[in-house]
Amino acid sequence: MVWHLSCCVSLAASFNAGDALGRVDLGVTNASAVLASGDVQVGNWSESPVSVLEEDVRGDLTGDADLIATDEAGGKTARKDCSTIDGGGWKQVRHVPAGRRWHPARDQLRGTARYGRVGSSTSANAWTVPFNREKFNEFLFATGDCQKWLIARRWSVLGRYANGQRWIEKSSIRGSKYKARWYRRNRVGEDPWVSLEDHGRSWNRGKILYGGRSYANWHAASILPMHEGADVYIRQKEIKVKDCSKVDGGGWKLVRHVPGRMKWHPARDHLKGTAVYGTPSPEPSANPWSIKFDKTPFNEFLFATGDCQRWLIAKKFSVMAAYANQPRWIEKSSQKNSRYQARWYNRWNIPHEPWISVTDHGSAVHSGHILYGENNFGNIHASRVLPNHLGANVWIRNKVVKKSCAHLDGGGWTRVRHVPAGYNWHPATDQLAGTAVYGKQSDDSTAPAWSIKFDKEKFNQFMFATGDCKKWLVAKRYSVLGWYSSKKRRVESSSRIGRLHSLRWTRRKGKAADPKITLGPRQLLYAAGGSRRSTSLLQSHHGAGVYVRQKVTFVRDCSKLMGGGWTLVRHTPAGYHWHPAVDQLRGTASYGRKGTATSGWAWSVPFSGLNFNQFMFATGDCKKWIVSDKPAVLSWYNNGRRDVLKSSSNSNAHKIRWHRRKAMKSDPLITLRDARSAKVRSEWLYLGGGRHLGTSILRNHVGANVFIRMKDVVDCATRRGRGWIHVRHVPAGLSWHPAKDYLNGTATYGKPSDKLSAPAWSIAFNAKRVKEFLFASGDCSQWLVAPRKSVLGWYSGSARVIKTSSRHRTAYKARWYRRKGQWTDPWITTTDFKRAKVGDGNILYAAGGIVAGSATVQHHGGADVFIRY
Repeated sequence: MVWHLSCCVSLAASFNAGDALGRVDLGVTNASAVLASGDVQVGNWSESPVSVLEEDVRGDLTGDADLIATDEAGGKTARKDCSTIDGGGWKQVRHVPAGRRWHPARDQLRGTARYGRVGSSTSANAWTVPFNREKFNEFLFATGDCQKWLIARRWSVLGRYANGQRWIEKSSIRGSKYKARWYRRNRVGEDPWVSLEDHGRSWNRGKILYGGRSYANWHAASILPMHEGADVYIRQKEIKVKDCSKVDGGGWKLVRHVPGRMKWHPARDHLKGTAVYGTPSPEPSANPWSIKFDKTPFNEFLFATGDCQRWLIAKKFSVMAAYANQPRWIEKSSQKNSRYQARWYNRWNIPHEPWISVTDHGSAVHSGHILYGENNFGNIHASRVLPNHLGANVWIRNKVVKKSCAHLDGGGWTRVRHVPAGYNWHPATDQLAGTAVYGKQSDDSTAPAWSIKFDKEKFNQFMFATGDCKKWLVAKRYSVLGWYSSKKRRVESSSRIGRLHSLRWTRRKGKAADPKITLGPRQLLYAAGGSRRSTSLLQSHHGAGVYVRQKVTFVRDCSKLMGGGWTLVRHTPAGYHWHPAVDQLRGTASYGRKGTATSGWAWSVPFSGLNFNQFMFATGDCKKWIVSDKPAVLSWYNNGRRDVLKSSSNSNAHKIRWHRRKAMKSDPLITLRDARSAKVRSEWLYLGGGRHLGTSILRNHVGANVFIRMKDVVDCATRRGRGWIHVRHVPAGLSWHPAKDYLNGTATYGKPSDKLSAPAWSIAFNAKRVKEFLFASGDCSQWLVAPRKSVLGWYSGSARVIKTSSRHRTAYKARWYRRKGQWTDPWITTTDFKRAKVGDGNILYAAGGIVAGSATVQHHGGADVFIRY
């Protein structure tokens, strides 16, 4: 349909001829019908519908005179072809003719709808073809006469949003990128509403370009009748961008991509390279994708925007670690061509991290310099960079740096200090503490001396190497640091000897030239303070460098030994000092940040209040270990024979001589063999007070650990001889045995069990035949054996014979109570009842479910009664 300018006058007149409310019936199919009807329904409008329609129609007609004018012969001008907009390449997939209703489709532009006979943009009937399997990345929404149109990326149209800002690449009203608020809500058939401007100011002003479900109202009537309907086109646009694969010399492999949308990568693998999704493509794809790269050898990441305007390169070690707003090293970036630091986040429990940015995270969020995020995280973290730069990519490469020793001994090294060939050693005076910073970092072995700060870096090994990598040695961090003067220090490996060995070094307090690290006689690999001594290796081997790395040691999990259930409570790392604790294993010491069985620092958590009955002492690699009962460890002994349940060298129960002396705060001394054995220092498993004796086992076996557990089995009787019968039990709790039979053996209740956690139970027994009673706490730390005559009978505070107990191995007496009419009796204690300390677990039997004196039950795993005929 072609409109003449004269129509505007009659249109305005028709509105004036309408009813007093200015109602307009949108059921008409074209403007002529609107003019004729005079009954236009617009609902409750604060603005005159006449003026609005007049303005829109006049604007549409006068603004595009080429489409409305007639030629001199009275014929109509040629109709504009929308498929040529913005360079063309468009395919028409959906059409609605001029009328009062939008597209019948309800697929929310997924491309699944199919209806009508496929025609063109001039068809009289609505039609659509499926396009959900088409490869495309842009939509074109246009009126039938092509006067009004907009182009939007596929990701900008699809997705869920309600009055949300969406990107428009260009339109008939603006030739550059901008935003407009649209709607695409879940299960709303008429959505999406696609408009030239914000929906709120477009629906009644002829600026809506797409709607569904045959929706009418002003959304359709204000544009479709005047502009010959509307159409949807798609195309796959080839977007030419800078090739990031050539950044910094190239060699990059693209492994992960997110398009220009409002959300970051779907991955949740913290850049481990395990996430796999989407279809890989070198193009700025409409869909995110990722390939597996956890097994691919690489040492550098390149994070870049899709247009490669913003990028950064970082070493793998700088990215793959745990950090929170901490400075991480960037090798170079689009902002800076040299190494520098930016604060990033990578907390293992936060699924949308790491946050990788060109600048510090806090400022990068607002400036659009975030280059990596995960878990579909949105907000301005994504919206300020991804839509403006064609998304973002992750690249990896394995860069071999000329004359770098980072590949030695398995690799993973980072050079932190360098001195060139010459006559002076490193200028640093920090004694390898990692605080010296000077010079300009470089991979060039001929560059001037430089050093970067590494005291905050996580590492456990040093490597000292000549510039040509021909002479080198690897030593643990603890072996290099510490104070020593011409002492043997452990070397893991070297260019001379490929196995563990020792060399004499020096690191004295206040000596700026120290430490002096040697490979052998007259082969100095490190000295400092600008020293000019022994520089022959510097001159002949292109200088020297210092490297650090965090070597992950995979060790056996001790917590699963002997059925598992162990809790790690104390740790000392590989080094030259034992546990700092001086609590003699009472469990009161607390120091260090709680770590793991292989942490690089000593730590301990309080465990005195925990309910347990067994200790395990083990090396960090779990190759040497020993398990013993709590009572066997926590008593006083000097070279005393102690019960061991099992060890790495003996699978049977046996005894070993240990030390736990009151005056020795570093005790106990727990060993795999008798403590006074001449060769036992290589088999020490516990010593406190930070002592440095017998530490070779620490260095050879990744430190040492202390574990505890409550073994849920009543086995005290097996340690007190044979023939014992378990007849009564009360579990850990606040009350004693429910029995009220004075231990005559008549009470029966519960279900007998050998488990400490079992509910209270009792079985009948013949008290007259009993020869001995054994009363014990659940953890066996407190116990006594008494003859039947001492237990039975009536007495009130009289001395009763105890044959042996956890307090005395020989016979002695204690005052107990067993009175008629007192259902809580008898009171059986390891000392006189009135002197018994409730908190120490000296009370071993009470009845009637009484709560008083129940510390044994609460803190020692309950209590048990055994008899022997």
